[in-house]
Amino acid sequence: PMRIDFRAVNLELAADFRDFVEEHVQTALGRLDQHVRSVLVQIRDVNGPKGGNDIHCHIELTMPYGSPLLVEESNSTPANALNKALHRLKPALLRRVDAHKNHHTHS
Repeated sequence: PMRIDFRAVNLELAADFRDFVEEHVQTALGRLDQHVRSVLVQIRDVNGPKGGNDIHCHIELTMPYGSPLLVEESNSTPANALNKALHRLKPALLRRVDAHKNHHTHS
C-alpha cells in the first residue's frame, strides 16, 4: 500500500488538513497508486504574514522504479496549492508509468 506523509512548515493548519491531503492524493492518483511507494506532501508558508501567493506545495512521489517524481506549486491557500500540484502530478505520473511499460514490453 502507498504511504502518504504530510508536513506543514511555518504554517498552522487545521487538525483535519492531513485527512484532506490524504483524500485528495488518493483521489488524484486513483488506480495509479499501485505504481507508487510513497508520497511526501510538504506545504510551507514562504512569506509568513505578508500574504500573497506564498503557500508553496512540494510533492515528492517515490516509485519502485526510476527517480522520485517532484512537483511544486504556489498559491494563496494550502488547499489551492495542493490541488494545483496534484493536477500536474497525475499527467507526470502517467507519462512515467507509460514509459516504464513501453520500455519493458519492447525489450
